Amino acid sequence: MLLDGMLDGGGSCPACSRRVQAYRRRINSTMAWSLGWLVDRWRQTHGLSGYVDVPREAPKQVVRTNQLTTCKWWGLIESPPGVAGFWRPTKLGLEFVDGTARIYESVWTYNDRVVGFTGDLINFDGVDTGFTLEDAMAPVSPDERAHLGGDHDS
Repeated sequence: MLLDGMLDGGGSCPACSRRVQAYRRRINSTMAWSLGWLVDRWRQTHGLSGYVDVPREAPKQVVRTNQLTTCKWWGLIESPPGVAGFWRPTKLGLEFVDGTARIYESVWTYNDRVVGFTGDLINFDGVDTGFTLEDAMAPVSPDERAHLGGDHDS
């Protein structure tokens, strides 16, 4: 099955032979810091509506790391269709930064789409401090497979 191949370290699509592999990303402190910046900027300058022009308005550390956009996989930020670089926090993103919502610590993606969520439910203060390529490339463990696909808890 294609999903099994994606989750078990990768495989080939039987229809097109394209490599298929789901990747895990854990939310890290750089993502959380960038999200916190976006929430502050949006609240201060955009009157609680509209989008922030991140490439123009963000500090260098937000733009250089390019971690803010990964927050979309948890549903913490959104951008208008067809417009690059403009982002705003979602209701969940605001609640997460404010400490009133929790998210799964890991998201699994394939081809820039969410496959599911695993790990503990964490609040903003519980965000991990780092990223490792080894962690991102690891196949789904049997325990994670049993829990893959959970929804956000708010």
